[in-house]
Amino acid sequence: MGLDLPRGTPVPWALPMARHQLDATVHAVTSAAYFLTSALSGMRSSELAD
Repeated sequence: MGLDLPRGTPVPWALPMARHQLDATVHAVTSAAYFLTSALSGMRSSELAD
């Protein structure tokens, strides 16, 4: 299954992205991290913003 490459050969984990796709991905990951931190810590958004 997959690629037959020698062990330890680096491979890209994502396809190349255009600038707007990269911006959207960064926004999605940042939002997910903010949401997860808020949910796990019980902090309010005003407390996280500090």
